[in-house]
Amino acid sequence: MYWSITTMTTIGYGDISAHTLNERIFAMFAMVVGSAYFAWLAGTITGILSKGSAGTERFLGFLEEVRQYMDIKRFSNGVKKMVFVFYGLKFPTQLIFNDEEIMDSLPKGLKKRMQAETHMDIIEVIPLFS
Repeated sequence: MYWSITTMTTIGYGDISAHTLNERIFAMFAMVVGSAYFAWLAGTITGILSKGSAGTERFLGFLEEVRQYMDIKRFSNGVKKMVFVFYGLKFPTQLIFNDEEIMDSLPKGLKKRMQAETHMDIIEVIPLFS
């Protein structure tokens, strides 16, 4: 059993190896725990790297809804393509967030400050406000 676990975990046999029964049991336990930790760590890092932002996830879900809608209504491929091109161009400039929900959850003062900063580029070019 020691041989099979050592082989499966690719630890190898090296210069130092377990000789007594207690050493082999400890080594097998350490190899299994180490392999499980490595698998968990690799899975966690993969999950972090592969997950997009909340806005991206919401946008992809929205696109899937649009695709299903157009399939059910049997739109032509040309119309489908134009719709997806439109949303593909819109997404980088305007992420799909629920602006009202975010802004309504804020206190009045903070909401006003965020609105001012959101529109600051427009406010700065108007002579009345400069």
